[in-house]
Amino acid sequence: MGSFLWKQPSYLFILIILHLVAHEARTLSSDGEALLAFKKAVTNSDGVFLNWREQDADPCNWKGVRCDSHSKRVIDLILAYHRLVGPIPPEIGKLNQLQTLSLQGNSLYGSLPPELGNCTKLQQLYLQGNYLSGYIPSEFGDLVELEAL
Repeated sequence: MGSFLWKQPSYLFILIILHLVAHEARTLSSDGEALLAFKKAVTNSDGVFLNWREQDADPCNWKGVRCDSHSKRVIDLILAYHRLVGPIPPEIGKLNQLQTLSLQGNSLYGSLPPELGNCTKLQQLYLQGNYLSGYIPSEFGDLVELEAL
């Protein structure tokens, strides 16, 4: 059987293409990578991140995540009151289609990452009830669509 594949280059080529397509289908999006960086930066005791797995190429099915139905980009991250502890990582700024970020009622601490200013479509930002400190980054001036804070 193995020698048959080598004698028939077209079969080998098809197998290689199928392998590459299957691998590409499992590759996590940049939004998924940013969400996993968020998960890694914080601890959680209520299991909200149980279905956030690197093996799942589609973060749109993860708890607290909502995506645009056409672009499949993350537009809402709603993780309020989930006992999250830790800093907000700079990778959150890679979610540049984000419209709602709801992290209130957790135990997040540290300063706001300037990279959040990259989320120029952000309309709602809820961070109250955390232990955030420091200044509001000047990059937040780029959040011209922000309606609720």
